[in-house]
Amino acid sequence: PWTRALSLYGFAAAEGRYVLYNVFLDAAGPAYRIRREPWVADLSWGVGARVCAFSFTYRSVHRSAEFRPAGGTHRFDAFRLG
Repeated sequence: PWTRALSLYGFAAAEGRYVLYNVFLDAAGPAYRIRREPWVADLSWGVGARVCAFSFTYRSVHRSAEFRPAGGTHRFDAFRLG
């Protein structure tokens, strides 16, 4: 039966990185009053399921601000069907 082919899982991750040069922010030059934040962090979590040959994954990512002034952290979600 298909219930033997069913699997459910969850995951979480934390990532930090130092951005030496951001072409979208640094190439603008000093004319713009944007203070770049070199340290950026991502926190993500998600859930997934697999039934026979089909899989579905949902992931939510929360990213720290890459520049100031910004509206705080950024969030985006992703869905995958395979």
